[in-house]
Amino acid sequence: MIIKTAKGWSFRTRFLFFQLSSRGETDVWAVYNKKTTDLLGECRWHAPRRQYCFYPRCYFHWGEVVLNANCLTDIIDLLAALKRDRRAGQSGRMKHEAHQTAA
Repeated sequence: MIIKTAKGWSFRTRFLFFQLSSRGETDVWAVYNKKTTDLLGECRWHAPRRQYCFYPRCYFHWGEVVLNANCLTDIIDLLAALKRDRRAGQSGRMKHEAHQTAA
């Protein structure tokens, strides 16, 4: 479930932590590793594709970003929710009170 914290809107899944990092014309969600708190990338609007996409962070001091199927499914679920809300006329703004995520 998306919750409002002192730092803004966020939610957690089994492996990832999502934080709403920017609110402009479209939302930008930072994606973090829940265990290490490393920034893995961002989910943001990609105008040429006219959809939200995941932009992975290229590398870390210890290596590259590696995501398993569970992490990718969590990111896909967020992208699908952003797409659904945008098509429903929310301009990329998720219905924060009612949004549920798979745990």
